[in-house]
Amino acid sequence: MIFRPEILLLPILMIADYYLTILGAILREKKYGEYFPIETYEMNPTYQDDIDSKRLFNPRFIGQLILNFGLLFLASLFLTDALEFLYWIILGFYLTLFAYINGLHMSNILSFLFVKSNPNVMKSEIRISHRYNLYSSLFTNSVLLLPVIFILLFSYSHFILGSLIAVLYNAFLCLMWIAKNRKSSKSET
Repeated sequence: MIFRPEILLLPILMIADYYLTILGAILREKKYGEYFPIETYEMNPTYQDDIDSKRLFNPRFIGQLILNFGLLFLASLFLTDALEFLYWIILGFYLTLFAYINGLHMSNILSFLFVKSNPNVMKSEIRISHRYNLYSSLFTNSVLLLPVIFILLFSYSHFILGSLIAVLYNAFLCLMWIAKNRKSSKSET
């Protein structure tokens, strides 16, 4: 059995995702939120209350972290030899998904900091619905989707196939959240 140290990137990226989300929610409120009021910062309905309340210790998140890392750890142990390609697909999926999400957080945080330090770059308030934010998140997937498709076509690897699956999975999640938001919006009217 070989220990694969690259699997340690998953818990690092997942922890960064959770805490960068909280940091983004806090920084957004500083100045940016005056110009773009929104219903909730978190896209995932499962974590909206946790992020909105800036919950630093979250048992649900810890459970998800343990589950996902456990699955990747087991894949690293048992998907060897003829099945090793599956390990690389799973690794590509996890690392791409969470690296992409962390990249989005970093982009948001940098935007929030820019607006905070340059308050005159914006002049008036624009109200943005959560539905719009969900669609915007869905559309943002194309930023990564097209490059991943081209890399996969011209330089195939099982890792990159996992990356493509991650981007498609993230788009699928957005569609699920949009459907859930649509249902809750109809029940409120």
